[in-house]
Order: sequence, then structure tokens, then C-alpha cells
Amino acid sequence: MGKVLDITGQKFGKLTARYVTRKTSSGNVYWHCDCDCGNTVEVLASYLRNGTKTCCKKCNNKMGRKPEDLTGQKFGMLTAINFIGVENGKAVWLCQCDCGKMHIAKATNLKTGNTISCGCVAKGRPSKKVTDLSKIENLEGYTIGKLTILKKNNYKCHGENMYTCKCKCGTKLGISEKALRTNKIKSCTKCMAKEK
Repeated sequence: MGKVLDITGQKFGKLTARYVTRKTSSGNVYWHCDCDCGNTVEVLASYLRNGTKTCCKKCNNKMGRKPEDLTGQKFGMLTAINFIGVENGKAVWLCQCDCGKMHIAKATNLKTGNTISCGCVAKGRPSKKVTDLSKIENLEGYTIGKLTILKKNNYKCHGENMYTCKCKCGTKLGISEKALRTNKIKSCTKCMAKEK
């Protein structure tokens, strides 16, 4: 059996790894972990490292209902891969960003558009700033003018697809796909007024 990776003291969500409790003949290693709520739990090491287990059963059940299944759904540049637990009463998901990185995000932040990437958009990596959206199929995650397109909404206005966008000043607004593709709107009304 290979050498056991020492994760003593490392934190995984609400769990802190303390010591190895057992090793199986197949090579699986279990760790005794302390949860932030005060409970203790035995967890498979691989579950800690890949984000499958982030809290004890008591904390996981605090939500009181089965969390909404977001598996495979796209939120900006993030695709929800796996539900990993509950943090402060909120469902937490392991997501993959279009840039290739894995990212952990709360379901509420994904659905409201507060989290649209692993952070690479804010850091300018990958660069998705464009001057013309007419030939781009999926607009989510792109920036045009002062607007970052957060997500496509599940409703239409006057037959037009609508997108939630965020202006550089922090204002969120809904804009039709046609207005974005034809470059008619590149900032919120407040910023447009300042530019005049």
C-alpha cells in the first residue's frame, strides 16, 4: 500500500481532518474529522479531496428538503457537476468553469447570477471582451462595453430572449438578446446618462 497523504488539520468545507481511523485492503483511507457544528464524522479521504463530503449528516440535513438538482445546468461560464453539501443552510455545488478550473459555489449565487465563473472573468482570464456579439452563439460570460452578460433568463419579453447583465457600476439589468447582438445597449441607463 502506498504512503498515505497527510491532510491533518486541513479544512474541507465544514470538516477538519484530524487523524486516520482505518485503511482498507483496497487502499481506501478514512479520516476522523471535526465538523464546525461540533459533531465528529469518519470520511473517506477521496471524498474530502474531491468535495463530495463537506459537512456532517446533521448539517447536511439542516436544509430540511432535498436540494434542487442543478446537475449539468449552465450558469454563465460554470456548469454544475455535483452537489457536495450544505453550508449555512445553502446548497453548495462543485462546478466546472469554461476555462477548465473547478469551482465551489452556492446554488443561490449561481441562480441569481452573482457567481458566473471561477473568478477568471473578473481577472480578465480568459478574455471574453468583445465588440460584436452577432456571431456568438452563447452570450453568457461575455463583456461588451460596460456590460457583463451573466445569464440567459427563462422568460421572453415581446418574443425576445432576455439576459441578465451587470454594468461596470454594479447595476443589474435585463436586456433583450436583439439589443445585445445589435450593440444598441452597452451600459446601464445611469452610465449612459453620464456619458452624454
